[in-house]
Amino acid sequence: MNPIEKRAEDLRSLLHYDLTVYAKVFSTDFLGQISSEQLASIFASYSGLGACTGIESVGLKSPSAGQFNLIFEGNLSVPVDMAVDESPPHRITHLRMGAPISLAVSFEEILHEFNSLPGQSALCIAGILADKLDVLVAHNHNLQLAIGSTFKLYILSELLRSIDNGEHRWEEITTLDPRLRSLPTGILQQWPAGAPLTLHTLAALMISQSDNTAADHLLFLLGRKRIERMLHITGHSTPDLNVPFLSTIEKFRQDKAVEGRDIDQRASSHGEEPGAASGESDVEVDRDMISVPERIQGNGQAEWFASVIDLCHLVKWIRDNSALEPDQKVLKLLAINPGLANPSGKWQYIGFKGGADTGVMNMTYLLQSTNGSWYSLSGGWNCPNNMLDKNKFVGLINRAAQLIY
Repeated sequence: MNPIEKRAEDLRSLLHYDLTVYAKVFSTDFLGQISSEQLASIFASYSGLGACTGIESVGLKSPSAGQFNLIFEGNLSVPVDMAVDESPPHRITHLRMGAPISLAVSFEEILHEFNSLPGQSALCIAGILADKLDVLVAHNHNLQLAIGSTFKLYILSELLRSIDNGEHRWEEITTLDPRLRSLPTGILQQWPAGAPLTLHTLAALMISQSDNTAADHLLFLLGRKRIERMLHITGHSTPDLNVPFLSTIEKFRQDKAVEGRDIDQRASSHGEEPGAASGESDVEVDRDMISVPERIQGNGQAEWFASVIDLCHLVKWIRDNSALEPDQKVLKLLAINPGLANPSGKWQYIGFKGGADTGVMNMTYLLQSTNGSWYSLSGGWNCPNNMLDKNKFVGLINRAAQLIY
C-alpha cells in the first residue's frame, strides 16, 4: 500500500480524533496554515453524515498524492484530495474535503429522497434551448418557496439589463452609504462610510460572498420598481409575492428573530447615525415597512419567494442576455464561487447562487457541459421547524448535477 493510501485510511479515524492526534498525522507546515482547532471544526461539519464506513480510491497522482471518496452510512460520499510528505512518517501536507454527494444512481432515487425530506421541497433540472427550457426533472417545480439570498439573482438581472441598455456601467463608482449598511453575511458592513465602490465590485461581493450591504446598495441604486419589473421579464410565475421587493435590512427588521434589537446600531459598525453619510444621497430606505402576511414564513421570517422553475427561467434569461456583453462579466461573477463538486470535470462552466436562512435552503445553477450544452438546475427546501439536514440537501443537489446527460 502506498504512503498516500495508508494516510487515506487514517482519515476515517480523524473525523473523531481529539486535537492532540493531529500533530502526529499532519505536517508542521500544514498545521502552521490551518490550526488544530480549525481542523476539528472542519471534521465536525461532517459529523452529521453518520459513520464513515469506507474509503475508495478515485485516482493516484503519485505514491504521495491522490483523490479519494469517503463513504458514509447515510448514502453519501465526500470527495477528498490529499498529499503526504514523501519521507517517513508521511505526514499529510495537503488536504481538501469537498461537499457531500449522494450515492443515488438515478434521478428516480434522487426524487425519492426529495420526497422523504420533511417540510416542502422542490427540484427542477432543465436543458436550455434557444427559445425555451426543456424540463428534464421536476419535483414540485411550480411550488413557491422561500429562497433566501438567491433573490440576489433578480438584482443581478436588473444590473445586467441596465448595463446592456447603457443606463449604467460596470466601472461606475458609487460610495458606501451608512444608511444602507446591513447585517452579515458579507464584509462591506465593516467598511468606512464614503468608500468608493464600482458596480462590478458590488455585484461580485453580492454574488460570491452573498454580501447583504452590497445587495442593498445595488437595489436602491437600480431602483426597487425596476427590480420588481424584472420579476415579470425573467418569467416569475407569481411576481406579486415579492412586491414590495425587500432589501435585506428591511427583512431583518421584519424578522421576529431580531424584534426588539437595535438594527441600525448593529448595521452601523463605525458608530455613525443612520443617514449620516458623507456627501449627499437621495436614497430613501423604508426600514419600518409594514409586514405583508403573505411574505412571512411559518418560522416568523420575512422572505423572498420563487419556484424552482422560476429560477431556472431566471438563469436562462441571464445567460441569454449575457451574450450581449463582449466579455460576459455576469457569467464570470456567477462562476467565482461555483458551489458544486465537479470531480470528473464534466462541466466547463458552473454559475451559482444559493440561499440559506432558518428553515430555508436554495441552490440554483447555470451549467455548461463539455459538449457545449447548457442546463439550469434549482433545488429548494423549506421547513419551518428548521429540520434541515444541510449535508443531505447539498449531497442530493451535487449528485443530481452529476447525473445530467
